[in-house]
Amino acid sequence: ARPTATTRVPFGPETLKNFEIGMKSDLLSNRLRLNVTVFDMTYEDMQITTAGQDQNGSAAWLTANDGEATIQGLEVEVQSTIGEHWLVDGSIGNTDFQYVRVPTLQDCLDKGLPQASCTGLIDVDSNPGRTPEWKAALNVGYITTLTNGSQVSLRYGITYQDDTFFGANDDPLTRSPAHSLHNARLTWSSPDNSWEAALFGTNIRDERAIQSKLNFLNLFGTVQTTYVRPEEWALAIKKRF
Repeated sequence: ARPTATTRVPFGPETLKNFEIGMKSDLLSNRLRLNVTVFDMTYEDMQITTAGQDQNGSAAWLTANDGEATIQGLEVEVQSTIGEHWLVDGSIGNTDFQYVRVPTLQDCLDKGLPQASCTGLIDVDSNPGRTPEWKAALNVGYITTLTNGSQVSLRYGITYQDDTFFGANDDPLTRSPAHSLHNARLTWSSPDNSWEAALFGTNIRDERAIQSKLNFLNLFGTVQTTYVRPEEWALAIKKRF
C-alpha cells in the first residue's frame, strides 16, 4: 500500500532493562547438571502496533512508542545420565508479563490521526501476544552398544506450551489452547561411525495444535490460522567420508 499521513508517523527505539541472577552447577560426579535463572525486566517505550484505517479507508498499521511493561520469570534446565545407558534432560520456564501502560484513544487522537485509525487498542490488563505463561520440555534417551560394536539409541521427547494469544485483549479468535507435541527417534551407527541410519517421527500423536492465529475480521473479513505439521515419519541414511 502507498504510504499516507497515517502510516508515515515515525517511532523511536524501545528499551529493555534486565536484571538476571542464576546458578549453573554440575553435581553427582558430573552426572547431573542443574541450571536455574530468575529474571526481572522493565520494558520502556515499547513499540506497539495497532490496526485500523487510514484517511483513504484502507487497512493501516500504526506503530508508536506508547507502552510500558514488566516481565518476571524463571527458567530451570536439567541434564542427567542415569546408569550407563539412560540420558534425561528437561526444562521449564515461566513468564509473567504485565502491561503497565498502553496507548489510549486519546494518545492516538493527540497525534492528529483520524479516529478510524485508532482501533485495536490494547487493554492494559490483557495477556501479551505470543507469550505463553508456561513452557516445558522433557527428553528421555537410551543408548547401547551391540556385540558387533555398532551403537543403537532411542530418544523420546515431549514439548509443552501453555495457552497462547496471538492477538490483543485476550481475543478468543486468536487463542491457541495449551498442547503437547511428541517426537521420537531411533538411530543406528556403524562400529566406525561411518554409517548412520535413523527412523524418526514428529508430532507422532498427530496433535492438531495451532502455531499462529490472527483475527483480520474487521479488516479483511477472515481469521488466519496456521497449524503445526501433522504426524510425520521419515527414514534417513547418512554416510560419512
